[in-house]
This record gives sequence, structure tokens and C-alpha cells, in this order.
Amino acid sequence: MRIIKYLEFIRESTQSKKEIRDIGQIWKLEHIDISELLYDMKDEGWKTSINFGFLDDDDEFTEKVLPNVETPVAYETSFWSEDNETKGADVTDSFLFIYDMIESKLEGKMQIADGDGPNGIDKENLLFKGGIFVKDESFEIRDYISIIASEKELYEFTEEEVAEYYGWSYSMSDNYGNIYLKISKEDLANEVLQSDQYREMIINRDIMWDSYESHYYIPTDIQSMLYSLDKENLEYLIRAMIKESGGWESIKGEDIVIDNDIIGYNDEVDEDKFIELVSKERFHRTLELMCNESEISTDIKQTIAEWEMSAHVDDNYDTLISEFEDEIGKIFEFTKFEETIEKEITYTRSDGKKHTSKYDVVETYYKIGFDNSWIKEWDYDDLCDFDDIDGVFRNYHLEEMDLISLSPYFRDYGNVDSKALNVEIKSMLKRYLN
Repeated sequence: MRIIKYLEFIRESTQSKKEIRDIGQIWKLEHIDISELLYDMKDEGWKTSINFGFLDDDDEFTEKVLPNVETPVAYETSFWSEDNETKGADVTDSFLFIYDMIESKLEGKMQIADGDGPNGIDKENLLFKGGIFVKDESFEIRDYISIIASEKELYEFTEEEVAEYYGWSYSMSDNYGNIYLKISKEDLANEVLQSDQYREMIINRDIMWDSYESHYYIPTDIQSMLYSLDKENLEYLIRAMIKESGGWESIKGEDIVIDNDIIGYNDEVDEDKFIELVSKERFHRTLELMCNESEISTDIKQTIAEWEMSAHVDDNYDTLISEFEDEIGKIFEFTKFEETIEKEITYTRSDGKKHTSKYDVVETYYKIGFDNSWIKEWDYDDLCDFDDIDGVFRNYHLEEMDLISLSPYFRDYGNVDSKALNVEIKSMLKRYLN
């Protein structure tokens, strides 16, 4: 599997970037190629317009185009008359001439349409004389008539080409012409989540700390404390408490009961032997008595509590993020990555002068591939109003998608990195013993 992924990486890295075509240059005919055919009708007072676009799935003319879909390009040449402006001459032959000339240039599909789209009217059944009339049915078309002509060749445009066509900027693309939304974790949460405590926690992780207090994590019995200490640190702790009590010389004369044996002044029991006996005592009663009277033991317990609380917060935050990503993964595919960005903070120094400091922070981002569903329901003019793919995404999810609600299952404890915890505890104890 790793070899396959590596080969895919090599192939994508070495693939040359696909050239971005200017969609505006795709049409075979230029404006002048059609406009020069319209002089006769315009001389008789007829209004005309020429639009360049495409045919949609219903064979209707549109200026809207979707990426990665085979699409015929098309031309819309429209004719209409305004009150008292046409001279009343019969220009039907001029219209038919225009129709035939466009058809000969394109060799594609030809249609007659009105304001409601293609109407199935035969070109030979139209009369242009002071107005637009259908001969067989003897009624006047009140709005306009259009010749919809498409080219025979189909075009498939990349996402980059479509973005350029609508005038959108975008943050990320690949060698295949695909474009991607780059959005921060905070911005994505704001876009897709309901406004509740979980959204606020994702946006500002520090909020979670308000629900946790370290004193709840302080070991309440000796067994809880021993669970966090490795063997080496247990021995260091006992040695540190001996030092805290005045040293071995001050306590070796006391009668101390360990597993029902009285350990008193005895040349055969030195400090190392005492530490061994205390650490191996079955119920650790001696150790518990020593800890109850020890400040260094209290410090170690507080350190354990802080690590336990931190692990609990971290694990529950990871649970929250995991559910968040599971939910958004049901809606769209994404790739998660981190990026170091530079931020600034401005503050007033003691001398009254303002000072700006720069610092780096690691931000989490999501790379989301563009999807046609984001724009499928929107008109061409609406799509041209967006400045970037970010706006398209936000508008889609604002209008089309229900907000997500989260219900994470938070555990009652976290998984402490025991090895790292004991490194810190060892450092504390060795500083005290030195």
C-alpha cells in the first residue's frame, strides 16, 4: 500500500500542470461573424442581441457552465420589435438568411426559442412584418424570438477554467485543473455547526478548561498515586521524603512498622534497604504515612493532577474534533493539514510606548475539493457576483445545507503519557535531592 501511494505521489509530482484555457476564446464564431448578418433587419428598425453561452441539460441556452461535464457551446441571436420602431416591411427572408448562414458555419443543433425557451416552431412558419407572427396559428409572439445554435463539438472544462470564467479566486489547485477550498478549523465550524457550546469549544479550545479543575484530579489515596509513578521515581520520592524529614540519621532510630515487622535502629538496615522495604510493603501503609506529612509528596500529587486534567481535556477535545470531522465527512471529502502562520500582538509598554511582537502559531486547515452541487441551483449572474470559491462555499452551505449538531461522548478520564509524566517527576525529585 505504501509503495502504491508513493508511486501516486511521484506521478502527481512529475505531471505537468494542465493548461488553463480561456473559456471566452472557445467559441468558433466571433461577435462580428453574426452581427454582420443582421444589418438588413436592423435597418428596418428591428432590435437584436447576440449572446455567447452553452446548452444545458434541457437544450436551453444559458451562460452558466459546470466543470467536468461535457457541454456544447452555443449562440443566442435574438430579435424583437418595439412599438412604432419597425418600418413594417416583411423581413422574413432576412431572418431565414441569418438562420441558414449561422447553421452553415456551425453544423450543430439549431432551435427556435422564445421567452419560455425552445418552442418547437419551424423557422418556415414565422413571419417578420411589423411584428413576429406564427403563420399557421395566426398569433403574434409578443416578446422575442431567438435562434439558438450550438457547435457540434462538446467541451469539458476544468474547475480552474470555470473559476476563471466566473472571476473567482481560489487558494489551492492541482495539476489536473481541480480547485480546492482552504478553510481554517474555526471558520469551518462557524459555517457548518449550530451555535452551541461545542462549536465554541472547537473555535476556542481554551473554553474547555473552564469546565475542569485540577483539585478533582489529585490522588486521594496511595494506590492512585502509585499508579502514576514508575519504580525509579517511587524510590526517588521515598529518598526525597527521608531528606525532607531530616535525613536517614534522624529517622533510623525510630521504631517503624513495615508489614508487621518493627524496623528500628539496626545496623543491618541502611537507607537503601529501608527504601526497598517501604516500596515493597504490601499495603504501603508506611509510604502513606510519610506522604501525609510531606510537602514534596503534595507537589508530586499536584503535578500528577495537572497532567491528569490536561490529558482529560486533550482526550475530550480530540473526541469532539473526531465527531466534528466524522459529521463533515458525511457531506464532503476533505484533507486535514497544519500550517504555521505568523501573528502579531500590540501592547503598551511601561514607558507608554506601543510595541508590536510577532509570533508563530500552528493552525489547522481543511482542504475541500470543489463540488458541482455548490453551484448547480444558482444562475449565471449570481455566480459572477462571488469573488472567490470561499464565498461560493459559504453561500451554498448557508442556503442549501442544514447546520450540524454534535453530541460527543466525553469520558471521565484521560490517557496520560506516563513516560513523559515520570520524566517531569524525576526532574523535580532530582532537583530536590541535589
